Amino acid sequence: MHRWVMVLAVGAVACGGAPERQMVMGGAGAPARVEADDPALSRQLAGHLRRVEGCFTGTTSALVEVTFSIAPDGHVREVRALRDTSLRGAGRCVRSRLAGLYFDPAPARPVTLRHRFARCEHPDGGLCMLGPARPVDDAPATHRREVEALFVARGEEIDACRASVDDEVARVVEVEVTVGADGRVMTGRITDAAPSDGPAARCALRPLLGARIEGEAPGTPVRYRRTMMLRPGLTH
Repeated sequence: MHRWVMVLAVGAVACGGAPERQMVMGGAGAPARVEADDPALSRQLAGHLRRVEGCFTGTTSALVEVTFSIAPDGHVREVRALRDTSLRGAGRCVRSRLAGLYFDPAPARPVTLRHRFARCEHPDGGLCMLGPARPVDDAPATHRREVEALFVARGEEIDACRASVDDEVARVVEVEVTVGADGRVMTGRITDAAPSDGPAARCALRPLLGARIEGEAPGTPVRYRRTMMLRPGLTH
């Protein structure tokens, strides 16, 4: 049985640019929460976002991150994808369904929200890769399979690291690694983490540094990014 996890929705900002609302999404099944003076919007949003679940039917593990605005007339405007690691059109489906939402009552002023939706194919916990490795700056996908295999090979170490810091929060982390000409990971960095607090996010990167890909070395450095979810509960 697959499990749908709504990972995060933060950073609601008014159209003027100043922080207007803050929204926090809990783990799977937790309701959306908007500031206390707008419980109606909170209830509507929690119900509306369930409509996106069907977009991930038959989809492997993936992350879709979007922003959208709720206008004073109740309609949703300016749906935009910030990141989409799905391979079967889930991101397009999410944008389409969000664009069709209607809020009544609507907020008094335009509100822009940012949401990250993550679906893990395996519901039992532990490390979950959210889509394939992606070359940086649209470079050719040289040695993609070898880089992806490296992430899988280091999965147990990543899980063990997360468990060692006793972290019980599901975290979405994106890492970037540079594989040198000799096939070893020369450098790496965390490009995004949510939640960003705590040491567990570093566990997504630490076991990769210095590791070598299998097979023929690339000859020239290649850079890749991959998004993963670190969850409580080992699967290995």
